[in-house]
Amino acid sequence: MKKLFIYTQFIYPGANSESVLLTDILEFASSSFKGEIEVICATDLGGRPELSFPHVKITRQKAPRFNKNKSLQRIISFAFIALRFWWHALFHVRRGDVVFTLTLSPGYFMYMISLLRCVRRFTCCLLVYDVFPDNLIPTLNIEKKLWFSILKKVFRRVYNRMDHIISIGCDMTDRLSWMVKDTTKIRVIQNWADETAILPKDKKETKIIRKLGLEDKLVFAFIGNISVARDIETLLSASKRITDPNVKILFLGRGRLSHLVEEHVRENPDGAVVFGGEFPIEEQSDYLNACDVAFVTLGKKMYGIGVPSKTYFNMACAKPLLVSGEDGMEIFEMTKKYGLGETVATGDEDGYVSAIGKMAAMPDLKKLGDHVREVFLANYSRKIASEKYRDFFAQFNN
Repeated sequence: MKKLFIYTQFIYPGANSESVLLTDILEFASSSFKGEIEVICATDLGGRPELSFPHVKITRQKAPRFNKNKSLQRIISFAFIALRFWWHALFHVRRGDVVFTLTLSPGYFMYMISLLRCVRRFTCCLLVYDVFPDNLIPTLNIEKKLWFSILKKVFRRVYNRMDHIISIGCDMTDRLSWMVKDTTKIRVIQNWADETAILPKDKKETKIIRKLGLEDKLVFAFIGNISVARDIETLLSASKRITDPNVKILFLGRGRLSHLVEEHVRENPDGAVVFGGEFPIEEQSDYLNACDVAFVTLGKKMYGIGVPSKTYFNMACAKPLLVSGEDGMEIFEMTKKYGLGETVATGDEDGYVSAIGKMAAMPDLKKLGDHVREVFLANYSRKIASEKYRDFFAQFNN
């Protein structure tokens, strides 16, 4: 019987949302794929008990420690992980088997496994979280570079060699269609959150709100990776124009630009911005509830490149959204379609100030939050995602 191999850098107990999602996907696969499943990952257990699913073997490759905010260290570490995955695939994947991997595991491995597929005819499936190499554009400004043009041509072949591609957004599907000749191989399955584990809670009951003394403030929170692709500088600039002393902008997380937030707080000690630092993923339900409104921000040139998975977690917590982005983006259009909050064009400082003021003046944010939760349950819950993924993996039982 054919075997399913899942190659992923992230899985339980990784400290990010991707690890949570990939662990769910493994559970979905184990309940619908009838053959053996082997997961090859680069996530250390850290002394915790191993996952246990029917007919599933988990092989944990030792990954180098690195600072994710240092580009050179990331490149070297990802290359090491890709080589370990490639070595495993070379000796274990056989004709007729199914390989499932994702763009985060990392881009090098996508290329390497596509080459192996040309020689050994197995089924290759790709889950696209970030469209590689286009995800380099927002941070490196490289569209006109010769080496980037060459890289684009190389990875256009990679995408076309895949038998199945899962996109997590409609705008991402549009971008992939620019590179994939047979667009029928692309299937859209949006990300999700666990509706039974991520539940709404009054912000006054959360640890971080009590610690920071923000119980009686109207809190707008940015929660997650504070990176270049998140329009952080515009948001910080707009915060200087917030004159309502009742409004606070809370940043929770770390990333390449977290130092800008810390500097802003030092320079504006009486301003609207508050920095709460990192939080353990085990307490994410508590931290996700530490606000009245959740920011979902995307920087320039992000159309179709990625979808912030934290959005669905924010929705599960019944938080109204203040979204920055461009027309056509998955989260931007979803917010407008379902009336989940306010939208702002990326880089529009005036728009941020206006939207924050408008939401601060709303008489009943809780009612809007309840509506957000209802939309989440109807469209983006774990239950709905499980049905789609079980259907996807079941097709390989024939």
